[in-house]
Amino acid sequence: MPSDTPRIRELLAGFFRGKPVLKAELFGSYARGEAGPESDVLLRPSVEAMKNPKARDLILNTAITVYVA
Repeated sequence: MPSDTPRIRELLAGFFRGKPVLKAELFGSYARGEAGPESDVLLRPSVEAMKNPKARDLILNTAITVYVA
């Protein structure tokens, strides 16, 4: 788990509190703490719909929950 994950959880909890968001996750380069300018942001349904099962499973298996309502 990246060392900044607790800080991200704290920020997201404040941001999402009172909004209709049930859960937020980080995965891929964001979960590994390696996100850069080329990193993209994907919604979970987009990842779940990926046609490449190896890529899809790798992404979903690295998910880190950072907020739960």
